[in-house]
Amino acid sequence: MRALLIQFIIIGLAGCSAPLPREVPFDSTGIRPGPVDWTAAFATPQDIEVTALVTGEVKVARSVLIDLDHADIVDGDDRDVWVPVLAYLVRHPRHGAILLDSGFDASFTDSGHGNFGGLAALFGSLVEFTRQSAGHDVVSLLHKAGVEPGELEMILLSHAHLDHTAGLPGLPASVPVVGGPGAILGHDVKWYAPTDHFAGRTEIASLSFEGAPDSGPGRTLDLFGDGSIFVVSTPGHAPGNLSVIINGIDGPALLTFDASHLQEGFRDGVAPGKVSDRSAADLSLNRMRAFAKANPSLRIFPGHELPNASGAPGLLRLIPSAHREMNAGR
Repeated sequence: MRALLIQFIIIGLAGCSAPLPREVPFDSTGIRPGPVDWTAAFATPQDIEVTALVTGEVKVARSVLIDLDHADIVDGDDRDVWVPVLAYLVRHPRHGAILLDSGFDASFTDSGHGNFGGLAALFGSLVEFTRQSAGHDVVSLLHKAGVEPGELEMILLSHAHLDHTAGLPGLPASVPVVGGPGAILGHDVKWYAPTDHFAGRTEIASLSFEGAPDSGPGRTLDLFGDGSIFVVSTPGHAPGNLSVIINGIDGPALLTFDASHLQEGFRDGVAPGKVSDRSAADLSLNRMRAFAKANPSLRIFPGHELPNASGAPGLLRLIPSAHREMNAGR
């Protein structure tokens, strides 16, 4: 037993030797502060297309997904559940294709741990905790959607936890990676898996919310300055945690990412169980819920739940485009 424990420690330490990229300021050309008047912003939607890429599943405890100690929790059973690992392809008529989070790469088809190394690889060889159907990795799904990975304008990470960065090794290192302030700190998971999802990347561009209006769901940036994609600082779950509001032609949509893993948590006002700052996580969720109540047309898409949307296997269209040519690839 002692020898096995030593082996666990050696593998775990070996997995955290890869250097992390440095954070550099995001090129703010074209970016603007978010709106103060959200009613006016939503009155001028943009013709963009959003497709959810269902890249696999991960098995986690409910206590990670939702705070079981919260006074308002209804189902307090801490059982293991399978949840989807999502990325979102956004196609903009002028700014091209961007990816929100990176999902899983193709290594998850062949094993129960994919590119999670260290202790995760050891345990994953004994008990499956990730799964993926062949052809459902992020690169394959991009191809099915008609987008070449090298054509992506950027990869915007909601945060840098492993299940959100595991698709990066399969994507071209030439595509810029963007995150919230301090996001890279959330990727340092020494005792679980190697921090090599950023291999080949020396930089991650960091958004600054300094001077952004603190209205509605939180401090917000208008990513392209045209009212189409709003990036919201939703601290608490992880360093640099972000959520995104899409202002599409069939109504606005809030992608909570891991500021709220489940519809259950959003509905009942219960933040995730795994957080870096409990009070900030609770405040971020409460602000998003108040914002949704004030804007009843807003659709909510939590971070680890399949969206109610139509589409081909692995591709769920959240927001359609009015222009057919946008659906045929670029």
